[in-house]
Amino acid sequence: MLERLPETSAFAEEAEAHETPELPAAVLFREHSADVVRVIFCALVSVVSPIFSVFTLSYAVNTMHIPRATMLTLLILANVIALGAIPAWAILADKYGCKPIFILGALGTEWLDARGAAYDNHRRYCSNFGDDRSRDVQDPPE
Repeated sequence: MLERLPETSAFAEEAEAHETPELPAAVLFREHSADVVRVIFCALVSVVSPIFSVFTLSYAVNTMHIPRATMLTLLILANVIALGAIPAWAILADKYGCKPIFILGALGTEWLDARGAAYDNHRRYCSNFGDDRSRDVQDPPE
């Protein structure tokens, strides 16, 4: 089939010029190196979610003794929520600007992290005094 298809005009002109083209990768890195680095770092963002999911599942099952099925359900639910949250935050960023939304996200993350740490410290403190009412996760039988 390829023998019957005519070459495009751009390819025919290039063949008539008898010039050896440069390597596309060399041109890419020479003329667009900043963009290449930016794309590499943007691609690293896609690594965060799988690593976080695997770590969370392992920690919850092995350390907190939460059933694996429960954690998998929660991880799936978190990803479903993210499918709606990401476009919603993007719309807000388009409306109010990226910087205020980024700052709001950073402060919100810090607030949630502080609440989680406070809860964990309270749970550990109460468990040191034998107050099992504050514990939501029971230790496995020994």
